[in-house]
Amino acid sequence: MMLAPVEKSWTRLERWLEANAPGNFARLNPPAEPSVIAAAEEALGREFPEDLRRILLLRNGTNERDQSGKYHHGAGFLPEFTALLPAKRIAEIHAMRVEIMQGLMEDEEQSEEWALGNWWHPGWLPIADASTGDGLFIDQRCGADHGSVGHFVHDDSARLNIWPSLAAMLHDVADAVEGVRDVPSLQPRVWEGQFLEW
Repeated sequence: MMLAPVEKSWTRLERWLEANAPGNFARLNPPAEPSVIAAAEEALGREFPEDLRRILLLRNGTNERDQSGKYHHGAGFLPEFTALLPAKRIAEIHAMRVEIMQGLMEDEEQSEEWALGNWWHPGWLPIADASTGDGLFIDQRCGADHGSVGHFVHDDSARLNIWPSLAAMLHDVADAVEGVRDVPSLQPRVWEGQFLEW
C-alpha cells in the first residue's frame, strides 16, 4: 500500500478535526518557525527526522493552555490520547527522560538492561505526550526498528514498533477518523461533539 506524504495525512486529520472535533482543532498551535526547530535540534544534539520536521512546519504541536494560561481539554487527540509536542518540548522531554533513565540505571533495584532500551533510550525521540506521562516516540536507533513509532509507558516497559513510521501512523489515523477503512487498533469516537477519543 502506498503511504500518503505526512502533510497529506496531517491535512486530512486537521480538516476532520475542524469539522467534527472543534475542541481538538482549537488546541493546534501555529506552524513552527525554522529557527525554532533549529534551536530544538541544537538542544537535542541531532536533527529531527524529516517527516517530523514537516509536521512541525505545519503545526508546532498542540497546546493545552490558552494565552491567559487557562487549561483546555483537547490537545491529546493522537493515539493513546497523546498531544503532538512543540519542537522545544521535544528536546526538553527527551533530556528529562534521559536524566530519569540514568537515575534508574544507578538504582540498585533496577538493572541497566531494564532501564536502557526498556524504560527509555537516548535514541528514542518523544513526539507526543499524554497527561499521564506516557507518550509516543520515534526510534532513532540503528537497526530494524529505526524510524518506527513506539509507546513510552512511564511506569512499565515501552512498546516498540507499533507503526513502522510516523507517516504510517498518521495515514492510519486519517483513514480511521474518515472511516476509509477499519483500523483495528484505532476506533475513533467523538465526545460531546468536541473531542476525538480512541
